[in-house]
Order: sequence, then C-alpha cells, then structure tokens
Amino acid sequence: MSCFSTTTSLLRANKSAYLSLQYGFLESKNVKLNLICLKNRLNTLGFCTTSQYNTRENEKNDSTGLLRVYKKYEQKYFDYIRERFPRYYKVNMQVIGGAKTTWHDTKYRLHLRKKMKENKISYLDLPWKDVMFIRQYRRDLYKVTPTLILCLFPVVFYAVLVIVALRPRLLLSQQFFTAEQQNKYRVNDQKRRVKLYPQVLKHLKNSQCRTKAEKEMLDIIITRIEQGKATVAQDLLNSRNLFEESLNVANLRRKQLVDICKLLSINPYLQPSFFLRRRLVFSLTELQTIDKGIKMDNDLHKLDLVQLQRICFDRGFYSSDGLTDQVFINWLQNWIELSTNMSENKMTLSGYAAFLLVINHPANGNIFAMKKT
Repeated sequence: MSCFSTTTSLLRANKSAYLSLQYGFLESKNVKLNLICLKNRLNTLGFCTTSQYNTRENEKNDSTGLLRVYKKYEQKYFDYIRERFPRYYKVNMQVIGGAKTTWHDTKYRLHLRKKMKENKISYLDLPWKDVMFIRQYRRDLYKVTPTLILCLFPVVFYAVLVIVALRPRLLLSQQFFTAEQQNKYRVNDQKRRVKLYPQVLKHLKNSQCRTKAEKEMLDIIITRIEQGKATVAQDLLNSRNLFEESLNVANLRRKQLVDICKLLSINPYLQPSFFLRRRLVFSLTELQTIDKGIKMDNDLHKLDLVQLQRICFDRGFYSSDGLTDQVFINWLQNWIELSTNMSENKMTLSGYAAFLLVINHPANGNIFAMKKT
C-alpha cells in the first residue's frame, strides 16, 4: 500500500512538472509573439528597428552616391558644351535658371492662393506688390505653359531649343531673360507703341461726340497734342465726362479697342471684341488697384530705377536713355492722380492715358516729327 501511494505521488509530481514545463514553454512562445507584435506596432507608428534603420541609411547613402555621380557627369557635360558650343551653353544655362525662377514664383503664387483662401479675400485685396506679382505671373504662365508642354515630346524638344536660341521671346517669359534682354525688349515695344500714336490720334479726331460740350472737350485735347504740349492729369479729369459717354469702352470701335490694348501690352489678336473689352477693363482695374496701394503706402520714393521703369512700362511709358528716377516718379505721380480719381464706368480714360500722358513727353518726341519719318 505504501509502495502504491509512493508510486502515485511520483506520478503526480512528474505530471505537475510536465505541466509546469509545458506552461513555461507556452509562456515563452507568447513572449516571442508579443515581442513580434510590439515590433510591428512600432513600425506602424513610424519607429525603426536597428535593422530597418541600417537599411534606410544604406538606401540614403546609395541615393547620395548616385546624386554625386550624376552631378559629376553633369558638370563634365556643361564643361564640354561650354568649350565646343558656347552659344548653346548660354541658352541652356539661361533656360535652367529661368525654370528655377519660374518654380520659385509658382511656389510663392501657391502661398498667396492659400493665404487668400484662409482669409476669404480676393487677390485685389492683397498688398499692391502681391497684386502686381500675380498680374505678371499670370501673363508669364500663359506664355511659358505651351513651351513646357512641347518640351515633353522628345523630338519636339530639340526644335524648341533651336527656336529659343533664335527667337527666345517667342516662347519664353521674363524669368528666362537677363536684365539687358528685358531692357532691349521693352525699348522695342515702346518704339512700336510710338508708331501707333498717329493712328490713335486719328481715331480720336474721327470720334462721334453726343453733345456739343463733349466735342469742345475733345477739340481742346487734340489741339494741345498738335501744338506739342504735354497733357497732365488735371486736363483729362476736366474732360472725364467725354470718356464716360462718347468714348466709353462699350462704344469703342474694333480698331480703337485694338490700339489701346497694344498700348497696354495686351495681345489683341484672335480674340472677339467683347472678350477684348472685358480684358481691357480687367487690366485697368488691376492697374488702378496697384496705383491706390502705392499712393496709400506712400512707396513711390522708395522704389529703385528698375522698379519704376517696370511700373511705368505697364502703363505705356518707358525709356532707357539715361532718365533719372525723378523723371519716372513725376510721370507716375501724374498717372496715379488720374487713375485713383477714376470710377469704373470711366475706365476708358485710363486706357487713353497710355497715349495722352505719354505723347509729347521729351522721352518720346513730338507727334509731328513722327509723321515726317
């Protein structure tokens, strides 16, 4: 009996030991499973284990190495074309620099768009420098977007490079030009504007006035021009009713509308008259907003010569013949006095101001001298 009980006790002890070992083994498996689950959870939250960190470091080193090799061969390529094809090298670097500038301008435009969306405002409510930037960026985008699309096609890309080398202004925007090139193009544009002056004056003479008083106002303006006298803002403000009725945007003929658009650097080709009228009024509204901002902030005397030339060029006046800052400031003050006193239904006066305030200015010469040439 004692032997049986002893045997039974040994069996129970062995069973307990076996169960203990089995439980311990399962616990160890659960610990491993828990460790695996914890590891996966950390990876999900963005933490890296040592092996993964090393893998990412290796990938980073590989990408850095590839970038280093790419820059090395790129520099060799640039050195080669600079020695063998200097003109092509100049165009290539100009395109690369312009693309970088365009990218920075695009990022700033997106920043302004986010700012407008957050504050629920129009871009005309932004500071005048931002309004001026958006106005110019939109024009540049319309011009350079077709070029970028053409560059996506392998064969067309080389044809685009040839056209850019021969006629850069045809496909590129201002970001791709040097200061000397921009000055050259603006001088050429101003010469084309001056050639339009006799035609604009002829349109004014042939304009149909509704009342005798308006006809007298128009005759006074034409007489001053033919006598070689410069027109000031106050002279035009005294005749503002003429441009509200007889010479309103809605009453302008197609030729008159096209000439005013050309004076303000608005492309009038292949566009119906109603769309051209809308673009003209919209452009004049932008200019008026900028003028009000300059006047409110009193920033006119804080601008340098390049900024003054650019602002005056957008309004129809430009010269690079050694004119001082004060000449541009005086002309711009005259324009701002006129522009800030215009209502929406008298915007035509601001359009004609690109002709009336510029003609007979010493920088552009006299109308009668132009007729003889």
